[in-house]
Order: sequence, then structure tokens, then C-alpha cells
Amino acid sequence: MAEMVCASCNRLFPLRPQSPTQTFCSDLDCQRERRRRWNKAKLASDPDYRANQLAAQQAWHARNPGYWQTYRRRRGPETPSRPPDASPANSDASFCGADAGAGMYWMEIRTPGVNGHALMWRVELTLKPPRLTANMNACK
Repeated sequence: MAEMVCASCNRLFPLRPQSPTQTFCSDLDCQRERRRRWNKAKLASDPDYRANQLAAQQAWHARNPGYWQTYRRRRGPETPSRPPDASPANSDASFCGADAGAGMYWMEIRTPGVNGHALMWRVELTLKPPRLTANMNACK
């Protein structure tokens, strides 16, 4: 039986003869990733699908106007937006010579969103100790 490498987990899985173009294994997380990728591609390429998804989302919000307020009340106090021991990275931060105990850094990007609502993207960076290689002058 032929085997294929899963596009999500990179493990080998037996290829079913009924599905010769199968690229994801049957693991639940891999199937979730397959659907997520399909949905992302469909939203990017099909304006009708995108409009239908937006209409469905707006209809749900119209039927459940106080959902998020209730959700936040049930959850209790809001969790801090930043990890307490992390500090924002600055222009001097680098991986070469950086202190491995410095912790986690992040970068926040604010963009205009749909209907004037701002979106914030956070990129989190964690320092990892460099691998020991024959060329130790790679950062100089």
C-alpha cells in the first residue's frame, strides 16, 4: 500500500486507493487543519462565499446582541493583555548575543478592519539558545 506524508503533521500515512489525491492523514487535528486551510482559501478566492459568511455572522450577531458582554461577565476579570514578565522588543533586539533568559518579546500591529473596527495582530517571539555549529562566527 502506498504511503503519503501528511501536509499537517508530516507523518507517513497509508494512502487510500479511493482517494489518490489525499494529502492529510485521518488524525482529528490534521482534519481540522485541512478544513481551516480550505476555508481560508475559499474566503480568499470566492466573493460569494465571503459575502454569505459575512451575512451569516451579522445575522448571528443580530440574534445574540448581548452575547459578548454576558460571556465576559461569566469569565470574570479580564486577563492581562501582556504576559507579566515580558517586555516589548525594541529596535536594538537581536538574536546574536541576546540574553537567552530575556523571555518572550512581541510586536503589535494595528490595522483598520471591517466597518471601522481596528484589528490588532500580535507576533510573539521567544528566544531560543543558538545551536552549536562548526561555524560559531555566524552572528558576527
